[in-house]
Amino acid sequence: IHSYAEDSPFFAGLAQGKLMGSECTHCGYRFATPRGSCMECGGATKWIELPREGRVHTWTTCHFGSEAFLKETPFTLALIEFDGVNTLFLTRLLGVTEKNMRIGMPVKAKFRRLVDWIREHPPKKPLPRTSGLTPEQKLALEDEFNHRSIDWARANLPTL
Repeated sequence: IHSYAEDSPFFAGLAQGKLMGSECTHCGYRFATPRGSCMECGGATKWIELPREGRVHTWTTCHFGSEAFLKETPFTLALIEFDGVNTLFLTRLLGVTEKNMRIGMPVKAKFRRLVDWIREHPPKKPLPRTSGLTPEQKLALEDEFNHRSIDWARANLPTL
């Protein structure tokens, strides 16, 4: 699980199949993204679970990207609006084309783990055996495999 200080419950929520946002404990303003303090009144925020269903507020098809995402182009980014939430959530949409995209289109969150992606699209090279390795060697091998798997998944993600 990635951790970026106060944003770590966001990533922990993703690992549990939950979208986590923030709500101001003073004015009740609800954010679709992690916030340590309210942008409206400056009050403290608390974590809330967001709905898993929303609507496309706007979208764009990215035909160019940074080097890390260039192999995945074109891909679709969308801002999603949720009932009862005051801000929008930026996400990548999978399984859609420009022809069937529309503003107001209903969407539902689906959570995919890298391990599930690899299971559905197995690498051509077999996974290394770990029997007989020390815990430190297993951890180093797992870390190396995760990095190679992320690179492989990025290179082989279906384009939209």
